[in-house]
Amino acid sequence: FTSTREKENNCRKMLPSELLIIVFSNLDLDSVDNARNTCKKWNNLIKTSVHLWKSLINQYCASSKSKQEMLKMQMYKGIQKSADKLEQFYRKLVKIEENFLSNNYRVRTLNCLDAEFEGKKVVRSSEWEQNHNYKGVYDMILNKNRLIVHVNDAVQVWDTETLSLMSMLSGDKIAERSICTAISEDTLICGTENGYIKLFDIKTGAFLSKNRASLNYVSTLKIKGSLLISVDCFGEITKWIFEKPGKIVLHEDELLTKATKVVAIKVKVRERCLDFNNKYLVSTFGEHMLLFRYGEFFRSYPAPSDIFCIGIHGDKLAFGCKGNRDSPAAGILKLGWDRVPQVVYIKTRDNDPVISLSFNEKFLILGDTNGELHIVDVQKIVFPDTGEVTVELGKESDHHGLVFVGTIRTHEYRAFIWACKTDPYRIFSGDETGKIIIHDYLMFED
Repeated sequence: FTSTREKENNCRKMLPSELLIIVFSNLDLDSVDNARNTCKKWNNLIKTSVHLWKSLINQYCASSKSKQEMLKMQMYKGIQKSADKLEQFYRKLVKIEENFLSNNYRVRTLNCLDAEFEGKKVVRSSEWEQNHNYKGVYDMILNKNRLIVHVNDAVQVWDTETLSLMSMLSGDKIAERSICTAISEDTLICGTENGYIKLFDIKTGAFLSKNRASLNYVSTLKIKGSLLISVDCFGEITKWIFEKPGKIVLHEDELLTKATKVVAIKVKVRERCLDFNNKYLVSTFGEHMLLFRYGEFFRSYPAPSDIFCIGIHGDKLAFGCKGNRDSPAAGILKLGWDRVPQVVYIKTRDNDPVISLSFNEKFLILGDTNGELHIVDVQKIVFPDTGEVTVELGKESDHHGLVFVGTIRTHEYRAFIWACKTDPYRIFSGDETGKIIIHDYLMFED
């Protein structure tokens, strides 16, 4: 056996501190903990090294683009000089997924209807509620530590770190009723009921410009990079490019224009869904999904019932729909233009209509009309060779690679969860009562 004194002497004879830090920076947390128990020198070195813990944090966040955003957060920037705080932060970071899978989180609540900005609140309009199917918080965008919230006919901007209200554009400022939004840098883009796309400075609320998108109701807007795509209530899809901050110009796309015009079904549907990536574009109406590849229409696919929300990740499309006792309320479709459609349908326990979702490479989160969020691990999904299969969450059956993580019940009973967004460590869910529930899986302040 080696005595404690001999261990200490051996440690002193080993690599210099600078090289030891490099070695420790390439270990996992359990190995770092084992190393610090070796001798006092190593323990003190690990305990006091800012460089070590910053290196471990950087390596963890380098694994995905979304995690890299955490390095830009003030919460992290504020602890840069404290090895102790950096160690605490790293230990919380590596437990996020474990917390997610075990439903271990802290809850914070934002009340959008009661929040004031410069002495003003959102106006509660009975006329709005009579003429729209949705009320309260019904749309959200996460962008650079900002949460842009559509609540009734106003748009609020929240700081996601301080959870304070940064700015608000009231319905009278937008003038024509805005029912969908997107954001590019500090430019807020609003699609209106009378067919305009209006641009505002999100910090000052100043009006920047407007473009006629359609003679009809602009149903949905989506932006990726400098490309903005809009769809109106008749399904006409239009592309726009940011020419400069605060100004968009029409992008002529003959293939897409032709494709949308040859789609046989042309009916007026106020609420359409839209999403796209660099390969696929999907729009919806009623229970139909219209699928495009590189601007070319290739398939219309029917869902079991009316579709309320969609999300594209890679070559997969997640969707939520009305559902009932006999038909599923959600599903994942493999977007293949050259093969027979492959779909995994999902039934939740109560199978209430799914009206919002968040979808990424790991998880699908479904918000329903019962005030519930259903979390599904989709990393190992197995599609049928052809056709459709149905998975019932919580039941012992073939789940085709899906793992049911659990159901969160933090909203009021029967509150419609119209919006659901995620960042690397939180779920934001907004409902018809005007509340946003934040589920924090990092819990750094605890």
